[in-house]
Amino acid sequence: MPSPSALSPLLVRSLCLLAGVALCLLQGLARADNGPPPPHVLFLNSYHPGYAWSDAIEEGIRKELSDDTRQVELSVEYLDARRFPDTARMDILADAMAIKYRGYRHDLLIVSDNDAFDFAIRHRERLFPGLPIVFCGFNHFRPEALKGITNITGVNEEIDIGATVKLALKIHPATRQLVFILSTGDPSSARSASEAETSILPRYKARFQVSVLKDASMQTIRERLQSLPPNALVFLAGQTSDRGEGRALTPVENGRLVAAASPVPVYTFWDFHLGTGVLGGHVLNGLDQGREAARLARQVLDGRKASDIPVTMSSPTRDLFDYPTLQRFDIPLSALPEGAEIIDAPSSLWALHRGQILAAILVVVLEGLLIVALVRIAGQRRQALAELAEERSLLEARVRERTAELANANAQLTDEVTERRRAECSLREAVAVTETVLLASPVPIGVYRDTGPCVMANESYARLVGATREQLLAQSFHSIHAWHATGIHDDCLRALQTDTRQQRQIHVTTSFGREIRADCLILPVHLNNEKHLLIQFVDQTERTQMLTELERHRQHLEAQVSLRTTELQAAKELAESANRAKSTFLANLSHEIHTPLNAILGFTRILRDKSSDATQRDRLERVLKAAGALHQILDDLLDLAALDADRIPINAREFPVDELARRVAEATGADLQARGLDYTVDLGSLPTRLKGDPQRIGQMLINYVGNAAKFTERGFVALRGRVLREDAAGLLLRFEVQDSGIGVKPEDQQRIFLSFEQADGSFTRRHGGTGLGLAINRKLARLMGGETGVDSTPGEGSTFWFTVRLQP
Repeated sequence: MPSPSALSPLLVRSLCLLAGVALCLLQGLARADNGPPPPHVLFLNSYHPGYAWSDAIEEGIRKELSDDTRQVELSVEYLDARRFPDTARMDILADAMAIKYRGYRHDLLIVSDNDAFDFAIRHRERLFPGLPIVFCGFNHFRPEALKGITNITGVNEEIDIGATVKLALKIHPATRQLVFILSTGDPSSARSASEAETSILPRYKARFQVSVLKDASMQTIRERLQSLPPNALVFLAGQTSDRGEGRALTPVENGRLVAAASPVPVYTFWDFHLGTGVLGGHVLNGLDQGREAARLARQVLDGRKASDIPVTMSSPTRDLFDYPTLQRFDIPLSALPEGAEIIDAPSSLWALHRGQILAAILVVVLEGLLIVALVRIAGQRRQALAELAEERSLLEARVRERTAELANANAQLTDEVTERRRAECSLREAVAVTETVLLASPVPIGVYRDTGPCVMANESYARLVGATREQLLAQSFHSIHAWHATGIHDDCLRALQTDTRQQRQIHVTTSFGREIRADCLILPVHLNNEKHLLIQFVDQTERTQMLTELERHRQHLEAQVSLRTTELQAAKELAESANRAKSTFLANLSHEIHTPLNAILGFTRILRDKSSDATQRDRLERVLKAAGALHQILDDLLDLAALDADRIPINAREFPVDELARRVAEATGADLQARGLDYTVDLGSLPTRLKGDPQRIGQMLINYVGNAAKFTERGFVALRGRVLREDAAGLLLRFEVQDSGIGVKPEDQQRIFLSFEQADGSFTRRHGGTGLGLAINRKLARLMGGETGVDSTPGEGSTFWFTVRLQP
């Protein structure tokens, strides 16, 4: 121990160093206070506080995020799904979270285990829209689980049964019997059981006596384990079927029960079984899962998109063993694999005197740092003197270099003067070439000084105004009368004053007697440091004549179109009148035929019911069917005529949806049963009561279902309905009927909705019908604010649909 006289300077230097460190930390904190706000991370825990696995995950997340230079704000929500797995309760938790985090935006969502993953995906649009997700503890993850899910990554949780078995056999080479405890009570245990039975157990059945206890009670497990010989091993990969007080036993409780019942070592695949009497193994642990998930989360917080980060498929595992259990079965530490970790081992000297050892080390380190600092300062002084001498040498060399640079600059200046003379010659040559090009240009161009005289005019300019170049060069733009009359003179003055180009269209007779129409462009330019005007004309005389002729033709065509429109309007009114007469005739005719047809139907039924002759009854039954078909045709004709004449009212009233489904089933059930078709109805997403015309909606559905039954030899017919949109005008509903029938060709899918049209219009067609049902459906749907259509693939089936607007 140092003396008091030697200790005082040591303490003083140590305190000074600690004060400096504290000052740096305070400055860092001050800078952090002025920085951006910390990112907000929400951790969604599938289970409850105190559950060892998820608590370890949370601890790993917190430890990893605490190493980040940012101050991350972590919030935690518990779903308690193992004790209370009810789906309805999960929806209540979602409602509570929506209220709790209303107006509060997180930057990242971390979920642990499958229940939290499923909850987050199911309620993502509502609770976490656009939020990146990092998952961990996902049992037996496969990439197809993320199909259709974006901005997500995570860590797979998959136990390595084979690695633990191999490890145990290496520690116990005399083993002859293997016992596996499996269960299927939850998806994770079921997948582990399936993997063990299909991939692991078959490898060892030839060399060992292999037993499986699956979904067994603790009583059964206890009886089987107590009879095991010393050369047996037990592998705990599932839960017992026993339950506690209204709940399943926790993994810790199962571990204690199995370890207490087994006379031989029990190996596990998860760290939460350790400390219960289970020996250990190649185990998954929640701490590593949490750390790995937090490492992925830090990448997302750094700005990387979650979907661009590959999922960690290899689950973090450790060789972990319980020290008391090793002692119980006399297993030496040397038998364990290299790098294995031991828990609950006796405390070492380090554990007992950690504080004192650290204090002593800190004093020694601080003393060493001070010595290093003094040595460094002495070295820096020597280095400074050496650098000063070097700088003197560099300065002398720089003077020599500068003298050489001045000599080079003088030579370069001489070269530049020569180059400038050469450039002036090139410029004069370029000016001569430019003037030659302007003179030969087909575009009329003239150049005037700002004082007025013309200094250049090409042949195209002279031809346009009807003069010679000599006459133009003798002019001043101030004295040209035509330029004053058209405003060109004012544009020239404005261009000179504002140094901007001017443009106008002119129609004038020049001073040389030439009438022209042209576009005039005036550009201010600088030549030899003097202002000039460049005048360019584009002759539009011929174009103007063509436009005049086109206008005359246009007026003639408008007169012809007006006359033709009047004739077409008269023809249209005549056709509409004829159509109304046809509709009225069809309506009256159908009504007149109904009366005798009803009498035929009535008397035929009486004859059939009173006849005792089977042949005669069969013939009368056929008459009734034919008359019924005729009656349906007349009803369709009457409806079509009334629709064409706008005489069918839509009678809106409240009605239950199940009444609509019942009416359709009664009208079409016989045909569906006769063909042996599977008929399903799905209207569950609709409100229980609607306001509209149930008779017309039922008629449309009966038409669709009847057609589906007619054109479907085998398979199914399905009736469905859903709400497409709800707004101030009410509900927009979609009804559809899908079948597995013959389908409709693409070229026929619009034609079949016309009156009297069918997909097969030949006289040899297999299926009957008038082709009115689909036309009536389209007209009724449009009366109720909707539309009809069909989606079909020939040979695979069709889906006929219509939309209507109703009130809830």
